[in-house]
Amino acid sequence: MKIVKDIHTTTSNIAGFALLGVLWAISDSRWWSCSNNGLQVLENWTYGTISLLLGTGVAIVARHYNYGEKLRYYTEMAVRLMFIYALITIALIKTEGYFYDLSLITKQYKLVDIKMSELADAFNGYSPFYQSFNGAILLGGLGMLCFRNTQRVGALVLAATLAHSVVLNYSFDSCMITKNSIFLSAALYLLYNDVFELFAFYSRSKPIVSYDWTPVPASHHLYKSVTVYKLVLLAGLMFYNHDYVKDIKNFKGRNQSNPIAGVWKVDKIDFLAGDISETIKQELEDFDKIIIDKDRFGAVEVGDSLSYFEFIVNPKDKQLEFWNFFDYREIDLKGKYEQISPDTLLYIGRNNKDSLQIILTLEK
Repeated sequence: MKIVKDIHTTTSNIAGFALLGVLWAISDSRWWSCSNNGLQVLENWTYGTISLLLGTGVAIVARHYNYGEKLRYYTEMAVRLMFIYALITIALIKTEGYFYDLSLITKQYKLVDIKMSELADAFNGYSPFYQSFNGAILLGGLGMLCFRNTQRVGALVLAATLAHSVVLNYSFDSCMITKNSIFLSAALYLLYNDVFELFAFYSRSKPIVSYDWTPVPASHHLYKSVTVYKLVLLAGLMFYNHDYVKDIKNFKGRNQSNPIAGVWKVDKIDFLAGDISETIKQELEDFDKIIIDKDRFGAVEVGDSLSYFEFIVNPKDKQLEFWNFFDYREIDLKGKYEQISPDTLLYIGRNNKDSLQIILTLEK
């Protein structure tokens, strides 16, 4: 049994070091970063390999000098802290309901034409409650990881939730599978690190004692002080990330009060003044529909294809601006709209120096 525990301690230390490297690599990426592009995968492999080799050397030396338990204690604590830091932003964004989007643009696709990843985003974004509930579970699991008495429950909750996410990512060919697989590996590592204690508890109902060695003496007052300190740090981390989440909310939801959201069919375009080029005139006349969503992106439908753009609506002044057309770089519309009837919109504006007006009809 001593040999088995010795192997377990050594492998746990090596796996912990490898995970620290990979978690460090993905914690520096944006929350929306899929981490499956070539550069990010190479960075993950580089950090992971270096940490694995370093961890192997350190674990062997620690075992030789009988410091394996001490190293396991600190390695596991470092993984927990890095895990919390890397995942908490995603958890907060899901709780706020801004990780997945159900857009009018996606609804324009035929089911046979929609990508599997877009279908998964639409599914997850259809119910704000589902998305927020998923984020709340992640937040709860991360919170429980902060404390010794609840860390195993937190690891179980996170492992189950992240396993569900990985299965969905794999089934729907989502680019988030790499990042979620790394998070799942961290949760499984925490369970593996305590596997003997968990087995003893569930099989013989013995008290769980994770480590033969701890850096602090068994003091009730010291334990309470450390617990309060952890609560303060966790609250500070959440407030720190909440400012970032708020910026995302303002950025992605800048058109949430949009009163003219919908799919508008272009009925007529009149060019009023200016020396507009024939190329731009033809491009504008080819627009079949303009999709005005409640996100930061809209789209124009030309034939069977969609082209994206950015826009902003100011309901107070009835101003509407379109810019950053992905496929029509010379189009930049600024102007005002007037809702003639519930299903008819008159837009009068300018494309650079050229004046025009567009009549649009709401598609039912």
